[in-house]
Amino acid sequence: MYRWKVIYFFSWLASLLINRFKNPSGKNFRNILVIRHDEIGDMITALPVFDALMKKFPESQISVWCYPLTKPLIENHPAISHIAVSKSELKRKYDLIVDLRGNFETIGYALKHGPYYRLDRGTVRFKNKFALPQHPHEVLANLQIIMPVIGQIPQEPELNLYLNEENYRKADEYLLSNSISDFVLLHTGARKKLRQWPSKKFSMLASLLKEKYGWDTVIAGTSEELPEIEKLQSLIPFKTFSFTGYSLTDFAALASKADCFVGNESGPMHIAAAMKIPVVGLFGPGEPHTFSPFGKKATYIHHQLKCNPCDQVHCVQPDHPCINLIEVHEVMEKIKEVISLK
Repeated sequence: MYRWKVIYFFSWLASLLINRFKNPSGKNFRNILVIRHDEIGDMITALPVFDALMKKFPESQISVWCYPLTKPLIENHPAISHIAVSKSELKRKYDLIVDLRGNFETIGYALKHGPYYRLDRGTVRFKNKFALPQHPHEVLANLQIIMPVIGQIPQEPELNLYLNEENYRKADEYLLSNSISDFVLLHTGARKKLRQWPSKKFSMLASLLKEKYGWDTVIAGTSEELPEIEKLQSLIPFKTFSFTGYSLTDFAALASKADCFVGNESGPMHIAAAMKIPVVGLFGPGEPHTFSPFGKKATYIHHQLKCNPCDQVHCVQPDHPCINLIEVHEVMEKIKEVISLK
């Protein structure tokens, strides 16, 4: 946390230096670089930024500098003209740089190449710290960063994830080959162990959903997570299905066809929310007021303890971590709520 405070300070300082005596209001930026050096969920929560910039500057060329992992999530976005996964792939001169996270490499790039204007997270974080009781949702924080050039934040921002026909073809083929029609999509993994709801509770949930709604269960994950998925499947007293080894965009296409998604705080949870289906996110040591699934049909469950937030690695009560406080009946109630929403 201290490291990020230092980075935010230098990011704020860099923008102060670059932007001195300049007013971005009314300027027509033609070449824009958006930097998003983060993970899957972070890229999903940044999607409204691209839509807002495209609406404000329809003739501009918008480039994105991101990690290879998240590139597929924005390859079909109509606002984006170029995606770079390394600094060497940035070819043009940019008159606006929007740094949605910031690190010493991206700060140095802006100082070296001198855009007309730079917007950054550090500046917004410092303002929010003194002006707000807590940090806003990540979607709104990202839009706050570009407020100086777009004006007001959209009243009802949406997550728009653009896929291609091949993604939907693979999803349809998977469902057809397994004779699946109505189903719940589960994501039981998470990068950190303390974020993982117990497999036993996932198995109980699957059985209740089969009994109440007649839903099949599809469990999604990476190829590396397949052994854990198979262990979960062995706990469920009926045939279930695994969806592993597919791309993030193939997963998004499958999610768009699910009756509901239930999963731990993770990138797939945010992808499912972007597909505008009913979503229930399960939170343990995280901060759902900032990172909850975003959307009209999305909700979450979280039992906040005095030790929250934490580093999500070292638990003060390892025999009963906070994610275990979530009960199956609570998840069933939330599912009932979100599937009734239009």
